[in-house]
Amino acid sequence: MGQDHGTTRKGPWTEHEDFQLVFHVHMFGDRRWDFIASVSGLKRTGKSCRLRWVNYLNPGLKRGKLAPHEERLVLELHSKFGNRFDIYRRYFITRILLGGPRLHENYQDEQIMRSRTTGELI
Repeated sequence: MGQDHGTTRKGPWTEHEDFQLVFHVHMFGDRRWDFIASVSGLKRTGKSCRLRWVNYLNPGLKRGKLAPHEERLVLELHSKFGNRFDIYRRYFITRILLGGPRLHENYQDEQIMRSRTTGELI
């Protein structure tokens, strides 16, 4: 069902490949990744196409620094559920959570560094 791995392209995605993937996802939807990989002519695997879409190209994703209400939600969820990233994910569906399961620890580290540089207490 998959592609011939001898001709599968690896490495960074080009702008042309991104355009092709977005075009074909809009035509066929974001479900049949092996099919999209084969009809688009990208010479990428279905998994590679899915990951590129989910992590970079999907226009519904939010990136960057957490908003104040999102920061409060992280702290609230951590106090309720601990380090249960699978539960966090339900609340942050459209956000790429950099740091994955270490989201809370990364947030705390950032707060500590900020307090050291500005002299503010957290």
